[in-house]
Amino acid sequence: YELISLAGGFSEQADESSLNLAGNVEDGMRLYVPREGENAGAQASGININTATAEQLMALPGIGEARAADIVNYRMQHGGFASVEDIMNVPGIKEAAYEKIKDKICV
Repeated sequence: YELISLAGGFSEQADESSLNLAGNVEDGMRLYVPREGENAGAQASGININTATAEQLMALPGIGEARAADIVNYRMQHGGFASVEDIMNVPGIKEAAYEKIKDKICV
């Protein structure tokens, strides 16, 4: 919420409920606030693996609760992903799993 305030607040068209205002923000992180009625979870570029919650990650094929937690833990320990291919550095996510999700994720 502090970052939004520093940026001048939400625009009149912003879907304020789409953003976790209690979430942590890290240097270099990009926040996207969709407009009312816009589907934020299904942007053309896919689910952002650097910002998605565990619940959002579980919407990906083959990603369950444990693997979603692994992704979140990995990015916390390593500062995020530089490319979508970097998700294969997460234990348990290899080529086969990557092939299922590569078109559904972004950084």
